[in-house]
Amino acid sequence: MKIKLLELTLINFMGADKLVIPLSDLTNIFADNGIGKTRFFNAFTWLLFGKDSNDSTKFDIKNTVDRSKNKLDHEVSARIQVPGEIITLKRIHKEKWTKKRGEEKAELTGHEDEFFWNDVPMKKGDYENKVNALLNEKLFKLITNVTYFNSLKPDERRRVLLDIAGDVDNTTILDSISTLNNKQEIFELTNLLNSSKSLDEYRLEVATKRRKLVDQLKTIPTRIDEVSRNMPEAVNVDEINALIESVNKQITIIDTEMTDLSVAYQESFKSIQDQQNKIHNLRSSLNDISYKIKDGIQKKENDHRINRSKLVDQKENIERDVKSKNILLSSSREKVDTLNTRIETGRKQWYDINSTQIEFDQHEFTCPTCKRHIEPADMEAKKLELTNNFNTEKQRKLSDNVSAGKQLIEQKNEAENLINTLKNAIDALNKELERANLDLKSWDEANSVPKQNIDEVIQSDPEYVKIQAEIKELEASLPESPKIDLTDQKNRRQTLLSELDIYKNKLSMVKVIENNNNRVKELEAEESKLSQEIANLERTEFMLNDFSKAKMDIVEERINKCFKYVRFRLFDRQINGAEVPVCDTLVPNRDNTGFVPWNSGNTAARINGGLDIINTLSAHYGVFVPIFIDGAESVTKLIDSKSQIIRLVVSEADKSLRIENHERELVS
Repeated sequence: MKIKLLELTLINFMGADKLVIPLSDLTNIFADNGIGKTRFFNAFTWLLFGKDSNDSTKFDIKNTVDRSKNKLDHEVSARIQVPGEIITLKRIHKEKWTKKRGEEKAELTGHEDEFFWNDVPMKKGDYENKVNALLNEKLFKLITNVTYFNSLKPDERRRVLLDIAGDVDNTTILDSISTLNNKQEIFELTNLLNSSKSLDEYRLEVATKRRKLVDQLKTIPTRIDEVSRNMPEAVNVDEINALIESVNKQITIIDTEMTDLSVAYQESFKSIQDQQNKIHNLRSSLNDISYKIKDGIQKKENDHRINRSKLVDQKENIERDVKSKNILLSSSREKVDTLNTRIETGRKQWYDINSTQIEFDQHEFTCPTCKRHIEPADMEAKKLELTNNFNTEKQRKLSDNVSAGKQLIEQKNEAENLINTLKNAIDALNKELERANLDLKSWDEANSVPKQNIDEVIQSDPEYVKIQAEIKELEASLPESPKIDLTDQKNRRQTLLSELDIYKNKLSMVKVIENNNNRVKELEAEESKLSQEIANLERTEFMLNDFSKAKMDIVEERINKCFKYVRFRLFDRQINGAEVPVCDTLVPNRDNTGFVPWNSGNTAARINGGLDIINTLSAHYGVFVPIFIDGAESVTKLIDSKSQIIRLVVSEADKSLRIENHERELVS
């Protein structure tokens, strides 16, 4: 598929008021530095992907000189020819200005983009989907910019080239590295290639294991040295055991002396302890007697207090009942007085209602329209009607008054009955109160007992006095406590124990020496094992590198056959002889006698090299897009290409943009 840019229009974009650029198979855009050639490349990439030609979304598309124009829309549109049709794309960037309530001026509150496909407005997501369906962004960057491929990291460049080279048969590679001495490694590699792991994954796994083992191996000498430095001095085991036996015998002699002295002390102390036990038991008996006496007196006092409290509670309950009934009696009397007043008022109201007579208003007998008196016959009928209405209303009021009076009289009778009941109840309670006061007075007179002194009662108890005398007699005859001094024996024994600890500590060094020697042997065995494992892994790494190099040699040859101008180097030999994967692009030198690294080539070589890479990638993926070549003045002759070429040429003589379109025969 070939995509051709027919026309590119910039409106208020990167300082351009309006530029309409028609384009052909080969378009040259001439201008001095700073005029704005690169903006066409930026405009095209921004239209498609919202980025500039350097793949950045952060670039200023507004006018940086006359900022007053930034309120206008910033627009890029293009007519693009694709197989079978011509489509129009347009992207507009707008400032959003909002005037807040109460403010005089509007404020910039954000930005928004609008998208059009063949003049049909579209949402951003739908627009991006259609662009990506037409042209993948990653592929576009590879085949529109002659410098983009070599700006990628080496691993990314290798992946692109390997995609072009295609798969290489593993059997061919294995046959190329197979020898009589590596059959086992070839067998293991064959199994690996048939497994689910990739070569890179397995290489990373082996390298990780090797680094880990190497790190472990580095610590072994230090650990052996540490064990050796902590090795105790050798000891004479027989000599130490003889000294330990001698000290133990001396300790046994001292222990016997201390035991004999302790036995004599215990016999003397036992008789004293028996007598002290008797005194203790007698004191316990005194405490029992004291407790019983105190408990008896306390119980009598509690019974006295409880019985009197019952009489006091009975009296106070009656007093509270009398008080509450007197309050209710006073309230009932006030209620009767209030009801009598309301009954008397009702009687007066009845007489007032009953004495009222009807009086006629002459206006009631006048026509409201013509103001004339109604006829005499009608006047009599009207008077009769008014009289009947008056008498009916009067009778209703008298009836309501009588009904209300009866209710008040009933309430008064109920209150008077309650008063009589309360009087009788209060009289009865007053009599009960008199009896309760007499009962309390009689109980106090009958149970008036002076308070006893508990200590005097206890000290006068015969049994208590008897036991006290026995205790005094035993305490007077108690012999003096025996004394025992084992200080000298204990000091001598402690000295011998300290000496014994020194000998035992020396003897324990024998086990430490044995353990340290065993530990050194273990570390040496571990060192040998790690070295062997590392050697095995290194052998595996060499085999993997041989396989990878053999594969890359084949792939490198395939890849270089795909390009007419550039070459690629996929391995670099280090000083130590190791070969590391790289991806260096090589371009022809100045006299075309050989190749030099990309960065060492001149600008023309790099541009033609990038163009050669784009030609191969476009052919491989079957997509040809416009190629923008910035700094094209450095190349006097471009290599052929099937893609549309847009050359951005620095021309000091051109102080404004000059466009030249050329039709050219495209290579097949």
